[in-house]
Amino acid sequence: MTNKKYDSLITELTSFIKKYDELEAVRIDAEFDIKWRLIQLYKEVSEEDEQKFIDIAGMKGQLTTSSQKRELINREEEIARQQEAPERGLSELTQIEKKTTDKKWAKTLYRRAVRRCHPDTLKIADDEYKLELTNIYKCITESYENDNLDILMVETYKLFIKPKDIIDEQIQILKESKNDYHTKINNILKSQGFAWSTFNDEMKENFLINLMKQHGVKFVDRSKVKDVLNRKINNRKPGQKPKNRLRERVKNKQ
Repeated sequence: MTNKKYDSLITELTSFIKKYDELEAVRIDAEFDIKWRLIQLYKEVSEEDEQKFIDIAGMKGQLTTSSQKRELINREEEIARQQEAPERGLSELTQIEKKTTDKKWAKTLYRRAVRRCHPDTLKIADDEYKLELTNIYKCITESYENDNLDILMVETYKLFIKPKDIIDEQIQILKESKNDYHTKINNILKSQGFAWSTFNDEMKENFLINLMKQHGVKFVDRSKVKDVLNRKINNRKPGQKPKNRLRERVKNKQ
């Protein structure tokens, strides 16, 4: 019975994780789309409404009011000195605290799985399958090093590996993870970003107009809103997450 429960929870959790990843990608893409269009509309906002607009768009630090721009211009020399200051070392940027588990069953699970999918030991002609195993290896290693035991069990199960003796602790971890993903999925479905992804052009237009009106921004030029909605975003592909600038800096220094 315990083995069947483990199998059932792993199957359900795997399905939840897949659904969460798909919905999260939609949400991220939609929220990027909203912010991009709000940035375009920001150019049309009067100076007195700039700060209100930045607040409702949630883009503090991304957009700058006219008064802030003037202040920045007056502080050019100070900014230049700050930019000349030594950058943080690479080791400081990339330092990540690992939380490797001390549970014996997890360590055994990890070692069994790594022996089966370590890239250095794979002797497979099928490049696609080899890549799949390599990705599983990366997920197993990352989950083990960060004490994500739910993901460790899910990924090792893909290799038909599970604990030799199923215990209550493992069942409880899987249950809690399944409930957590269920909650996260529901939160995405209720999010502004996901709602935006389901809107047609008219609904998007009304959403942006009402969003500004509700927060006191005096902007009701629908023709400009329509124009912004018709613009194409060319700086990234659909579904692609915004670039991680810190990660790029680290990568370029290596």
